[in-house]
Amino acid sequence: MKPSLITLILILVFNSCSTPVAEQVKQLNGYWEIEKVELPSGETKTYGINRTVDYIELKNDTSGIRTKLSPKIDGSFISNNNYEIFSLINKEGKLYMIYNTPFSKWEEEILKVDKDQLIVINTEKLKYFYKRYQKLSID
Repeated sequence: MKPSLITLILILVFNSCSTPVAEQVKQLNGYWEIEKVELPSGETKTYGINRTVDYIELKNDTSGIRTKLSPKIDGSFISNNNYEIFSLINKEGKLYMIYNTPFSKWEEEILKVDKDQLIVINTEKLKYFYKRYQKLSID
């Protein structure tokens, strides 16, 4: 085989093995419960029972909202109707959630997102680990 054909085949193989950014972004939708935070010092703060969960809803491929909700025993949620609007930006192959409120502006790099886990890191190097929220159940 010619080198250019081998290169083309390798590119196609590697591209088919990776999850496209658009597919990763869709995984953000839903309810997320914080598991732990890793501090830059290496210390870890773990969370047991959470009184709130984060709800993320994409409005399109480049923006969405994030709000805190309090789960109720019946499976519904209580909201304080506050939310943050974010933009999704791909910078140098890294995906960022950029927040801009009247009070502050910050960003989080998405290190991992799939159907079960979300990991983000902010500019202070705090790494947040979330798991997909599971509704409370009483058996």
